[in-house]
Amino acid sequence: MNPRGLSTTDLAGFGKLLNTARNYLGLRYMTTEAELKEIRSLLVELNKKVQGLNELVEERLIGYEEPTKEDVEEIEEYEAAKRNKKLHLEPLSELSKGN
Repeated sequence: MNPRGLSTTDLAGFGKLLNTARNYLGLRYMTTEAELKEIRSLLVELNKKVQGLNELVEERLIGYEEPTKEDVEEIEEYEAAKRNKKLHLEPLSELSKGN
């Protein structure tokens, strides 16, 4: 692992991706910082599109169910308690002690 938390496999994959992007953009020489920013923005945009496609596929394959009346009521109660600062969360460590 390097200081940024990326493994050598991650770095190798990023290197391949960067080379592919360079070739696609017609970059044959060293990539400048501006070009890297452009590549990054393209990759971020592509990632958003892929995420949207994944969500669409999941919705079509798995299906989407409307929340039940009880679900809606529970969500509204939770949001009201949160807004009114009446929501109290217990730390998990406190719950595991067995009051």
